[in-house]
Amino acid sequence: MESRLVPRHPMRLVTQRTGLSAHVLRAWERRYGAVEPRRSAGGQRLYSDQDIARLLLLKRVSEAGHSLQATARLSDAELSQLLPPPVLPVDGAPAVNPGFSGDGVAAVRLQALAQVEQMDQAGLAGTLCRAAASYGMWHFVAGVAVPLMREVGDRWHDGTFGVANEHLATAVVRSVFAWVNSDTTPAAPDAPAIVVGTLEGERHELGALLAAAVAALEGWRVTYLGPDVPLEEIAAAATTTGAAVVALSATLGAPGGDAATYHRLRERLGPATTLVVGGGAAPSGRRGSKERRFLTVTELDAFRTLLQDGPPRPS
Repeated sequence: MESRLVPRHPMRLVTQRTGLSAHVLRAWERRYGAVEPRRSAGGQRLYSDQDIARLLLLKRVSEAGHSLQATARLSDAELSQLLPPPVLPVDGAPAVNPGFSGDGVAAVRLQALAQVEQMDQAGLAGTLCRAAASYGMWHFVAGVAVPLMREVGDRWHDGTFGVANEHLATAVVRSVFAWVNSDTTPAAPDAPAIVVGTLEGERHELGALLAAAVAALEGWRVTYLGPDVPLEEIAAAATTTGAAVVALSATLGAPGGDAATYHRLRERLGPATTLVVGGGAAPSGRRGSKERRFLTVTELDAFRTLLQDGPPRPS
């Protein structure tokens, strides 16, 4: 057998070489059939050099904005065709590169922040669109959009930015997501469904927008309700779409957006639906009876992992 096809690498080495956690690697195998490792006599997973190369390719394709559900069965040649085109420089900033350099990302964020301050909507849209095309959607979300909007929110809180600055930034990020999603492979009809939004009284939607973008990247069928949605309508949307997950963002803390409110929503959802709450004002869902608990997710990476592995039942 050709040496690169020999299954000889344990999972520990594969996680080191690919940057994928063991949790994510198992999920990719179970849900998508990304690779099919052999088993040693003792039952240990063993991977070949070819498996590792394919996992790295799938990781790059995923980071470029394509769902694994739609791409995991493609050939390596077909996957390579999905990778982003040559990198485009952002005006006035160092060229962005596929290695996701920290200096390049910081320069993009600084330029975007200055454009928010100057109310330069067209300039901000151009900067963010070029960054999304250069980095791929996941790196754009995690490395550019999230820290940018966190800084915008901090400046809004301390009075440096006005409401108009925050609304402009939100509108542009929303339009960039729409532009990228229009060129992304649609979710499969049998893909799991998710409903995303914020509770009534919570008008800051950036966290929800980011959650919706990540879910779309992972191949979920996304129903985005937007901000300020009554509890009853969120529950009705989950029932209508057959949602496996309802994900709500709590950035500032809506009036009545305490743990008791989320527990009431949990009671209205079917037993097959997981309620996930994220953001700076998300309350803990650990208190209360088992049936009324919900999940609190504080990091975008953790939310992405939850979607990749399928939603766990709160316990």
